[in-house]
Amino acid sequence: MTTPLLKIKPLILAALLLCVSIPALAQEGGGEGFWFPQGTNPAGDAFAQQTGPAAATSDDPSAVLRTGIKKGVRDTLLDAELFVGPDAAVLKSGFFEAWPALLSALREPAVLVESSDVAGLEKTKPFLIIPSGGLSGHANSAFFKASLAAYVRSGGVAIVFAQQNGGDLAALPAPEGSKTALSGAGWTQDNNPFFRASSVQSAHPVLSGTGKSIPDIETSGYLSSWPEKAQVLLARTDGYPTLIVYPVGAGWVVVTTLFTDYSFGQGRLEQDEKILLQDLMEWAKAPEDMQTLAVGQQLDTPILIHRTDRGEASAARISIVGQGKTAAPDQTVKLPAMKGKAVSLPFSFTIPADLAPGNYHLEYVLLDAAGRAVTAAAEADSGRFSLGQPTVAAPLPRQKQPLPPFPLTFRVEPGQEQAGGSNSFTVAITADTPGIAQNQDFFMRMAGQEKTFRLTADKALLTFARSTDDAATGVSYSI
Repeated sequence: MTTPLLKIKPLILAALLLCVSIPALAQEGGGEGFWFPQGTNPAGDAFAQQTGPAAATSDDPSAVLRTGIKKGVRDTLLDAELFVGPDAAVLKSGFFEAWPALLSALREPAVLVESSDVAGLEKTKPFLIIPSGGLSGHANSAFFKASLAAYVRSGGVAIVFAQQNGGDLAALPAPEGSKTALSGAGWTQDNNPFFRASSVQSAHPVLSGTGKSIPDIETSGYLSSWPEKAQVLLARTDGYPTLIVYPVGAGWVVVTTLFTDYSFGQGRLEQDEKILLQDLMEWAKAPEDMQTLAVGQQLDTPILIHRTDRGEASAARISIVGQGKTAAPDQTVKLPAMKGKAVSLPFSFTIPADLAPGNYHLEYVLLDAAGRAVTAAAEADSGRFSLGQPTVAAPLPRQKQPLPPFPLTFRVEPGQEQAGGSNSFTVAITADTPGIAQNQDFFMRMAGQEKTFRLTADKALLTFARSTDDAATGVSYSI
């Protein structure tokens, strides 16, 4: 199948190897079977082929019924517990539609909440995700601002993704007595997205699993000022931060210009960004309880085991969980007689050499005498630890002006051919302005692959291999 010729507008991304700014794909025409982003979005004028339905939520009951650190084991089949059980709350605003499927894929149960329901969430929800564009219109709502401030000051963690306008950040609470207001540029005010352009500026458990000083993440927008107590974790090559954290009362505010939700919906979420999100959520559940450990050190912690009404429990199966999966062999421990509602069970674990860097927690499942599970998995309220430290890059002084847009447009003609059990996807790229793009290095990202190329006579032809699975889930690409 071949689509009509497409006009490409500039979309700024970080350079792959040679630190050149590069544009991505946009659409001015389309063909049957293709989907194009409509309206404003953090990815700019990115082109995407969508040939199948969006990703569905997981069918794994453990991903849905797992209870959070504040609840212990409950009867999660009740409607009330289906809301109370998950640790994650997602504000039903902006690009919130992608979050249920994304969090389910990461084995993190979540609930959607209206802006009017933020107050009081801290009782059962350790963190609140504010999606990309989710603050639009909320900066002028005194009720929402007061509710969000109360949630954070009471111990909640607000995790904020890229916003449309910098003025939307005024909806976020600031530390008491702060003399510097939070400000920045949204995706409509920035020079389009940047990929692989944010470097690690300080060590923090949120970044423990990155393993790189410049992770494979994509941002849109930047911060220009922030509270004095804030810690800058990531910043672009122009010195403008893309990820900061700062305390407010007993809680925290995390401000990032990532648009993870939108990237996931487009099928272009990078593994580094997925790891960053998982480590961020692990930390946000109990920031003050996160221990920093090293290989060979021992984790010693009591686990509070809650009684269940769904069967007689005689043992507990304890798991070390990180990056959405069990990371070490389970331990089964016999339970003492439970006279009350809970019992404290001692637990020890020595960090093995093959445990990947990142953030981890403990989970337990209660077993009957025959070894059958009588409860869903529950996160323990203790024993959280961080392994590994990120590679901190050289400090980046902030430039007077943010990175400029790349002054070049392209014309792209994509075509797809079926060959046996796989697909071959070919893209012909032509520069609109002859000569200006010669001797420049570009790269294309598509279906998890990257190819570096140069335009010869202002034209290049690239071919990517695609699996048959891509035809069902769709594919997106950018230059």
